[in-house]
Amino acid sequence: MTNANTTCPGTFTAGTFTAGASGTPHTFTCNYSGGAALAAGTPLTVIIGDNSKPLINPAPISGSHAQGVADVYTIKAETYSGTNGAGTLLEDGFARTAPIEGVLVTATVDETLQFTIAGVAAGASTYCGQAHSAGITTSATAVPWGTLGSGYVIDKNEAVQQLIVTTNASSGYKVYAEENDQMGLEGAACSGSAPSVEPYTFTGPTTCIKDVSVGSISHLVAADWGATPGVNYGFGYATQGADSVVAFNSGGTYMARQFADQQASEDKYATGADVMTNSGPVSASAVYVCYRINIAGTQPAGYYFSKLKYTAVPKF
Repeated sequence: MTNANTTCPGTFTAGTFTAGASGTPHTFTCNYSGGAALAAGTPLTVIIGDNSKPLINPAPISGSHAQGVADVYTIKAETYSGTNGAGTLLEDGFARTAPIEGVLVTATVDETLQFTIAGVAAGASTYCGQAHSAGITTSATAVPWGTLGSGYVIDKNEAVQQLIVTTNASSGYKVYAEENDQMGLEGAACSGSAPSVEPYTFTGPTTCIKDVSVGSISHLVAADWGATPGVNYGFGYATQGADSVVAFNSGGTYMARQFADQQASEDKYATGADVMTNSGPVSASAVYVCYRINIAGTQPAGYYFSKLKYTAVPKF
């Protein structure tokens, strides 16, 4: 540190800096340049150290220093008749400083992930561009279509759940989805990824409600299923929300996808198979999953079902 690192009062200029040997003080001087006599009682402020060379606390006075107990040092201020401490000592005074160790405050924040599947109650609402007047009430664990008839009706063939994610993961998260199989009659296995005879007969033969086939749709590729499905039969989904991987209106009226089919060995973790994602931390980020089912008038009677599984993966 030099005199260049010392800020003297406005009517003074920085003088000399003398580094003291061990056990002796360092000395900074400020020389009065105001001309007229300085009025008595004038407050003077000297700042020792600056951003390039700040003043730091000294080492402990002795090896017996106890942490948490301050060492006390003396700062002496003297006024001389000459510059840089020369001439006659006119007055002096003393101040005390007592540096002490800083207090280290620590805390650990755990990695967090909260993932919720929420049901959506029936009522007049619009989801994925479909204006429901009543609709189907879902729960966190069930999408109960009830009895389906031939012909598409919004309030019978559309249902909605909500996925909600909170995580402090620095690189965000992804949510993946898969079905254990396509919807088999009485849960029977639907061999392969598509019917051997359209629209519902699979190898076996087994009767199923297939995953929707429209355009090049798959669990990786979305296709426009339209405002009404027409003769494009099957089961599929669209999504609505800022974290949607493929939003329902991104390129069409109802951009839908299939679920990754576990029975057909489709990889739910494949690139593009995620349902919702974000590249940073999120708080209660929500996406609506809009399910749609559409069957032919000749679909055999019976009870059809499959199971869906969602997996949330944080990226720390």
